[in-house]
Amino acid sequence: MIGNALDEFMRHVPSLKSMVIESTVTLIKRVNFIGKELVKEELDLDMRSNGIGRCEIEDSRIRFMQYSHNLTQILEQILQNEEHCAPFVNAGGVEVLLDLHPLLMPSGKQLLAHISCQSSPSVAILTHSTISLGLTAAIKRATSNDNSAKVLKKVIAGLERCMIDLENNILDLRNNTEASPKSDNSDGNHDTNVLNISGILEGLPRVPLHSLQSETCNLPMLRSLSCFLRDIVNIEWISVLLSVVVKISCSSDIGSRGRLEWLKELSTEDFQLLSTKLSTLYQSSLFEVCRIRTEDDYDTRDNTRWGAPGDSSYHPAVYRLRIVCAEGAVVRDGIDIDSCASVGGLEMGEEVDAYDRCINGSGIMRYRTAKGWVSEQTRGHAREPILEVIEVRGVAKKRTQPLSKDPKTKKAIECGIPDICSASAAVLSRLQNSQSNLYSCLSRAVIVGFKYLSTRSLSEQQESIFSRVGLLSRAVATFLRSNFDFVHSEAQVKGRIPSLAEDGVAMYQGNVLNLMHSCIYEERRDKQIL
Repeated sequence: MIGNALDEFMRHVPSLKSMVIESTVTLIKRVNFIGKELVKEELDLDMRSNGIGRCEIEDSRIRFMQYSHNLTQILEQILQNEEHCAPFVNAGGVEVLLDLHPLLMPSGKQLLAHISCQSSPSVAILTHSTISLGLTAAIKRATSNDNSAKVLKKVIAGLERCMIDLENNILDLRNNTEASPKSDNSDGNHDTNVLNISGILEGLPRVPLHSLQSETCNLPMLRSLSCFLRDIVNIEWISVLLSVVVKISCSSDIGSRGRLEWLKELSTEDFQLLSTKLSTLYQSSLFEVCRIRTEDDYDTRDNTRWGAPGDSSYHPAVYRLRIVCAEGAVVRDGIDIDSCASVGGLEMGEEVDAYDRCINGSGIMRYRTAKGWVSEQTRGHAREPILEVIEVRGVAKKRTQPLSKDPKTKKAIECGIPDICSASAAVLSRLQNSQSNLYSCLSRAVIVGFKYLSTRSLSEQQESIFSRVGLLSRAVATFLRSNFDFVHSEAQVKGRIPSLAEDGVAMYQGNVLNLMHSCIYEERRDKQIL
């Protein structure tokens, strides 16, 4: 209602439009300030063993989640009018939305619990889906209805800021995990070498989170790890957003009939340096994932967590759940969804303890609370998150009764949580999808540039565009080639990181081939251009 009212007000009183837009941006800045203070409080709470102030901080997180949800609803109504998009971009709206996204995730041990308990952390939505999708939609509308080059420049700048934060947290994590090798800066390129995260997970214990957090000596390591993974998830989101902006630029009227001003942003020295940093991060993260997943005891650890409580220490005794779905959660009296009756509901922001979890016949993770069973996410293609796990405690004892006494219940699969190293590797694997999206979009930008030049006579302006297209094309080719070389160059650095087994090399090269295919053969009719 508020968003509709503001839209109507600006349409009827155009002279006050700029004031309303600026006030909206100021409101988002205020919410960002609250979120940043909340993150500090959550991190400080983790370092306190007495837990004083936990309830107040959890209440603040719930209020912040509701603030953010309301903001996205307001923006949806305002930005659906294309006349409001340009003033919003000019007022700094894109920047404040980029700053808001990482604040949507819980911090510290809450984030680690959330990641560890995800059924599919490599593909699941780790932020509140409705809010993060609302932020993406707002920036997409601004790109479609304003100068796409301007939005593209702002998104690139936001990604650069996030990369700086990541560099600091990489160094912090390496310092707090003794087994992690330090960066080699012998070639003088300090920034790029810092972002080479090969071996960064080597110093993490191969045990689940609930076995670690009770010891105070592990708190600095867990804090550093949570900040590192939070930056990884945020970089994944911004790089995917960058791909979306490039796609819109390629297909918009501005890109097809204008001067390809957005292409200029992709050929600057700053973007080339950023791309080099991203390439190093992508390559080393894939290397690290392949290294962890081909360790000698990886399969043993993974198989152990599928054992029953009591037979496996990978089952926490208590899961603390927070409902994040705007529509709340339905509580049912059994594991299966279709055959079990609803016995109540939980509202967005409500927190409750669960004592068991399993995967039902529909492939959905279900948690047993005192009121009944709730789902981790919705069914269907979207798989939107319904809840997030913010704490795990203790080790579950052997169960004396079956999960369900209903004989009609389909066989449920017991599922403990992975060790903290494997869970972290799953988060790093998310970067592979963002890398594929980004390089595919840059390849499409090259195609658009060549098509633009082929329909025009060569002039001074076209020569400039030709130079930009050539620079971008060479950059993409260099990054793709370096992906193949990376695994061999790392193997030659003796003592820096553990060696990659043969099956790890095969896994790495398979992913690189898939990336090459998505970049070159995305549009078959244009593959000859590339």
